[in-house]
Parts: sequence; C-alpha cells; structure tokens
Amino acid sequence: MMRFILLTISILLAVLIFVCSQQLDVTQGKIVPKKVQSFFYVILVHRGPYSDQQQVINDFFNEIQKQNIIVNEPVSGFYYNDPATVKPEQLEWGIGAMVPDSLPVAKPLMLAKWEISEVLSYDYWGNPDSTGYVYQLFEEYMAKKALAPAGPAVERYLNLGSERDSLRIEIWFPVQKISE
Repeated sequence: MMRFILLTISILLAVLIFVCSQQLDVTQGKIVPKKVQSFFYVILVHRGPYSDQQQVINDFFNEIQKQNIIVNEPVSGFYYNDPATVKPEQLEWGIGAMVPDSLPVAKPLMLAKWEISEVLSYDYWGNPDSTGYVYQLFEEYMAKKALAPAGPAVERYLNLGSERDSLRIEIWFPVQKISE
C-alpha cells in the first residue's frame, strides 16, 4: 500500500513539475502597448499582392547574401497600406531585417531607420494569411484609447522556416495619441 501511495505521489509530482516548467506566454492573444528602441533595417520593398511574399523573401535573402549583409533576426514584413482599401496589385510592402548599424546597401535593397517608439504588440501563432482579425482588434483598441496609426504595420516572423500554419508572429502596430 505504501508503494502505491509513493508511486501516486511521484507521478503527481512529475506531472506538476512538467506543467510548471512549460513557458506560457501570457501576452499571446492580447494587445500589449510596448515601447521600442529605434533601429536600422534593410528592406526589399515590393508593390503587388501578398501572394508574392515567398518570392520576395527569397529575393531578400539572395540580395543580402550577394551584398554580404549580416542581419539580425527576426525577418519582418513592413506593410504600408490597407488591403481592405487598396487593390492587391497596388499594395506596398516589403521584407526586411534589423542590421547592427547604418551601412551601405545597393539597390534593390534600401536602408531605413525605425524611429517610432510606441507600438501595440500582438503575439500571433498560426498562418500569416489569417492575421486580418488582429488588425480589426488594433482598430477597436485604438478607438477606445484615443490612438491613431503612426506608421507601417510590422509582422516580425519569430520562427521563419517553420510550417506555415505554426508560425509565431509578433505584430507591431505603431500608434500615437490623438491630439485634442
């Protein structure tokens, strides 16, 4: 009987240790205001539908390799207009990544500096084609908090190379207070 009790306690303790050891991200599925530091990034800007994304990512990696540019993870998508109001062939967006400092780049890459310090952040897991509802959540949040867009949306692909349906994407939506 004592063995049974010890075995049961051991199993329960092992399960408890396993559950407690799992890192749970409490921000997943929530909008979190965040302060970000300015940074330099290289970007390959594209005009056209989001269905071109894989080709643009490939072109970006080919260009940074050709130009011997070392980027910092993560690779990010920068989205300059709203697909609900712009035709797919007119969408302006790009694929880029942070670089340690200002450096010379050749076309078709461009060097840019991110200088917007306040963003709304949303930790998304899943297929990037299904992030549309997150932007609706941003709009609702901004309306409640008297905020306005302050720059391009950024999707930071934290595990690029994973299966498309299990990507982890930190979405930034830059904001500013609406002046009264």
